[in-house]
Amino acid sequence: MKRGFWNVAAVVAGTGLGLCAPTASADESGCAGVIGRDEVVPCALAASDAIRAQEEAIAAGQGRLTAAQPYLPSNPVLSLGLGPSFDLRGGRPTPVWSAALSQEIEVGGQRDARIDAAEAELRAARALAQGTRREVAVGAWNAYFDALAGDKARALAVRLEALTQALAVAARARAEAGAASSIEADVAEAEALRALGVRLAAERQAQAARRTLALYVGADRPAGRAGVSAEGALAPLPVAEALASSPPTDAAGARPDVLATEAEEAAQAARAEEHRSAQLPNLTLSIFGNGTHAEAAVGIGVSFPIPLPEPAGRLGEGDIAEAEALGRRAGAEAERLRRTADLELANAVEEYRSRRLEAQAFTAARIAQAERVLGELAAAVTKGELAVKDAVQAERPLVELLVAAVEAQRALCLASVELARAGGVALEAGVR
Repeated sequence: MKRGFWNVAAVVAGTGLGLCAPTASADESGCAGVIGRDEVVPCALAASDAIRAQEEAIAAGQGRLTAAQPYLPSNPVLSLGLGPSFDLRGGRPTPVWSAALSQEIEVGGQRDARIDAAEAELRAARALAQGTRREVAVGAWNAYFDALAGDKARALAVRLEALTQALAVAARARAEAGAASSIEADVAEAEALRALGVRLAAERQAQAARRTLALYVGADRPAGRAGVSAEGALAPLPVAEALASSPPTDAAGARPDVLATEAEEAAQAARAEEHRSAQLPNLTLSIFGNGTHAEAAVGIGVSFPIPLPEPAGRLGEGDIAEAEALGRRAGAEAERLRRTADLELANAVEEYRSRRLEAQAFTAARIAQAERVLGELAAAVTKGELAVKDAVQAERPLVELLVAAVEAQRALCLASVELARAGGVALEAGVR
C-alpha cells in the first residue's frame, strides 16, 4: 500500500498510541481470522496467484532443460520399400525391396550450448520467482502495518468523537443555565460534528486497510469479504536496525532482479553460441540395402547440407546478431539495476534513520500526558474551570500530537520494510 494512503484529515480521524487492535474470538485462527506478525508472510505466500504463476514459469524452464538434453538432434529414420521391377522386354515382374536407416548427428557442439542456455533460463526463472515472493512479502508487511495503524486510527477517532460530544453536552448545559453563551455551545456542537466526520473517515480507511490485508493473505474470498484483522505491535522489523547500523556493501549482487537479468545475459550468450555452432552442418549417416529374392546390395552413406552464404542460403547470422544484442541489452540492464539498487539502499538507510529519530521524539511521557489532558477537558468544561473555546483550542494540538506519534511509528515500520527489501533480506523466508 502506498505511503500516501493516510492523508492528514483522515489521520486526525484517529491514530491512538497505546490502543489495542480489536481481537477476534478464540475460534478465529489462521489466514481468515487474526493475522499476527508470524502469520503475515506465510499466509501471503500461500495465497499469492503471482507466485503460482512464477512456479509454472519454473516448470516451463525445467521442461526446456529436459528438451535440450538428448544427445541426438532427431530420432533415427527407418525407410522401407517394396515393389515390382518390370522387364521392358516383356519378362515377368520381379519383386524388389529396399531398406534404409539414417541418423542425423550434430558435430558443432550445439547440444552443450543448448543445455547452457536452458540452464541459464531456468536460473532466471527461479530468480524471478524469488523476486516475486519477496515483493509479495514486502506488500504483505506494508498491508499489515497499515491495518494495525488503521485500527488505532479508528480507536482514536472514537475517543475524539466521545470527547467532543461530552464538550458539546457540557457547553449546552452551561448555556441553558446561563453560565455561558449559546455561541460557545454552537462552537462545541460544530466541533462534535467535525469529529463525527473524522471518525467516519477513519472507519473507511481502516476498513480499506483490512481489505488490502485480506487480499494479500487470501481472506478476500468470497469477493468483498474482509474477514481478517491485524494483531500485534506497531513496531519496525528488527532486522532493519542492523542494516541501518552496518549497510551491506554488495546488496545489489543478491537482489533477485539483478540475478535474473545476469542469468538472461548468460542465456543469450549461450543461444548465440548455439546458432554459431549450427553453422557447421550436421551429418546424416545412413545404412541402406536393396535387392530381389535372388540378389541384394548393401551400403553406407553420408549426407550433409551445403551451407550457402546469406542471403542466398541460411547461416544464422541474423539469429547470432539478435542473441548477442539481447545479451548486451541484458548486461546493460543488469548494470542499471545494480546502480539503482545501490541508490535505493542508500536512500532506505537514510529514510529509516530519519524516521527512527522522528518516532523517538514522541516519548511515552509525552503521549501519556496528552492522553491524560484530553481525558480531563470535558470535566473541566462541566465544572466551569475551562471555557469551551479554550477546550477546543487545547484539544486539537493534543489530538494532532497523538496522530503524529502513531503516524511516525507507522512510517518507521514501512521504512524498515523498505530497508529490508533494499538490503537484500530474504523476507520471503520469514526473516523479520
